[in-house]
Amino acid sequence: MVEVSEYKSQPLYILGQFRNAGIFFMDRPFNVIQGLALAGGYDLATANPKAARIIRDKKVLPVDVYELLMRADQSQNVWLKPGDTIFMPDNKNQVVFVFGAGKTGLAIPLPSSGMVLLQAIAMAGFQEIGYHARRVFLIRSLSTTRGQLMVVDVDLIVRGDALPVELCEGD
Repeated sequence: MVEVSEYKSQPLYILGQFRNAGIFFMDRPFNVIQGLALAGGYDLATANPKAARIIRDKKVLPVDVYELLMRADQSQNVWLKPGDTIFMPDNKNQVVFVFGAGKTGLAIPLPSSGMVLLQAIAMAGFQEIGYHARRVFLIRSLSTTRGQLMVVDVDLIVRGDALPVELCEGD
């Protein structure tokens, strides 16, 4: 008689900027939070939780771990399947680009805690040379073929009459 003490035929791959990346075996269904716990969480200093992804059946599913953990967005807490890969990229190439007002363009590193438009303007030094604060253009890539152009009135934000605009990687 053979008794199975543990099933190890359902792998889950957890790769990238995790504290304990590796191959784990699913003995029951797991969701993203449980997968993160298996790997001991992610490295806060080097991980890019907003750009995490699940690789499943030759498809890439974006998962915003930051939104899941910091804003309790349960739509990001996807159920995992055997053979899935959770990948957490590093934050080395996370930047926003600032140019205009007669200055040379800058690539500003985007911290994992985020950055708002006013911070990027301050870092670029535009307040020193002057800029048209009622017509700041924000260009955001939504995919490789689609984008969005937003016109932001920074004066309204400074006065407290509008909410700060959070920047995304590549803005």
